[in-house]
Amino acid sequence: MNPIPLRHNRRTYAWACGRCHKVRAVGEYLGYPTDPTEHAKRDSDRAKSYMLAAESCCRCQECECELAPGTTFGRCPPCEAKEDERVAKVTAEHRAESDARDAHNTAAIAAAGGDPDAAERLRSLMSDLSEDCRCAEWLDGCETALWAFVTEGPGGWGLGTVDQRGVDELRDLSDKAGGWWVWDNTMGGNVFVPRAEWLARYADPSPEGGKVGA
Repeated sequence: MNPIPLRHNRRTYAWACGRCHKVRAVGEYLGYPTDPTEHAKRDSDRAKSYMLAAESCCRCQECECELAPGTTFGRCPPCEAKEDERVAKVTAEHRAESDARDAHNTAAIAAAGGDPDAAERLRSLMSDLSEDCRCAEWLDGCETALWAFVTEGPGGWGLGTVDQRGVDELRDLSDKAGGWWVWDNTMGGNVFVPRAEWLARYADPSPEGGKVGA
């Protein structure tokens, strides 16, 4: 609060909190510009970041009431209690969503007559391949891309390759599990789809075709 400018030769380089006199750390640029105009602009932008940090120092980040001197980031007790309630509510909602999804998947695997262990290994393998080849735990459309390898054979995918061993393992685990995994936004995660339902969905990938649970 009450920022104090830190100047040299009439140029402001940073700002300190007017209450605790701390200078909070801000982000840094990579590299050093050779253009004097660009260099001056970076100094100005960085100084503005210091000023904003100094303005918020010793204040609650929610209601902006005064906190103990030197408190560079945090909330007052009433706001902290509200945040704890919010986090508890969100955590409970996520847990309920996860439990519902697990129950759905357990029932779907049982209905398909599949091996639960094989189903989980299949999900892990699909996620690992997505991570290795596309740097994403579950790339959008991952289920469709990987099934294409199962039906058409090995090939390159993103930064890597799904080789014959990977194809064979995908096919074997899918056979044992009795289905395939997809991402379902409504259920907030991976959902198991029995083989017949997945084949219908793969044949008609439009939003109207082969929906989970249809």
